[in-house]
Amino acid sequence: MKSLGNLNIVEGLRDTVRLLIQEKDGLQAKLTACEARVRELEHRLEIDTAYGMDGKEIVIPTDKRDEMPDGIECRDETIKLQDEAIEKLKARLTGAQRVMATYGKHHKTCSSMRLPENYSHDCNCGFEQALAATDAGKE
Repeated sequence: MKSLGNLNIVEGLRDTVRLLIQEKDGLQAKLTACEARVRELEHRLEIDTAYGMDGKEIVIPTDKRDEMPDGIECRDETIKLQDEAIEKLKARLTGAQRVMATYGKHHKTCSSMRLPENYSHDCNCGFEQALAATDAGKE
């Protein structure tokens, strides 16, 4: 009876080993899928490659990817710079609108007014100085 008990123990151990092997294979498949997803996300974040001054693609080693700004950080910084530029343009437009409100009627009748890209004004009414101050942000 003792050998039958040992046989049952051995069979039980074999079953356990089979289950562990199956579980290991399943875990390996999940790990492989996770690694593929990480590579996909790194590519979306644009941290897996960069471009050299010659325009050639450079693969960034995995251990160096945390040291570089990702695509989202770069996008956020671009948006911030665009927002700053928009605010400056809005301020410039507001200043130019104020100048035009002050001098606009005069310029409708002033014969010395030229095209906006090369405006020049000879009547010394202050239009050019006011507009230049607006362009310089000193209105």
